[in-house]
Amino acid sequence: MLELLANMIYIEYILTKEGISMNNIKELYGEAIIDSRDSEELNIGERIKLEYYKTISKLFANGNRETYGIGIVKKYKDTKKEKIESREINNILLEEKQTEKLLKILINNKVTPIALDDVLTDLIRA
Repeated sequence: MLELLANMIYIEYILTKEGISMNNIKELYGEAIIDSRDSEELNIGERIKLEYYKTISKLFANGNRETYGIGIVKKYKDTKKEKIESREINNILLEEKQTEKLLKILINNKVTPIALDDVLTDLIRA
């Protein structure tokens, strides 16, 4: 995962260098449901829907280049009103396969938006 950290630093350098224009794309990659079997905080019948997105940033400077990121959207009802929480981290990977591998880990573990930063940090250190 040190390679992932090196990629993040390299991409940060590219983005801050001399006005690079970007085009962002967001693709739904997968979904997960959290219910009372997963969390003691939820009553029977209550559920949280998690949507996982692969983000693609197309950089236009000295040739075309794509970088990848991850987004998570959490949807749930709170007192009959739908609530949405989200977190998106762009430009963290240079390879699409690495991004998809990371997304599978996040989906399998039902990672929520609030935990995304900590989970990515732990995976980078692993």
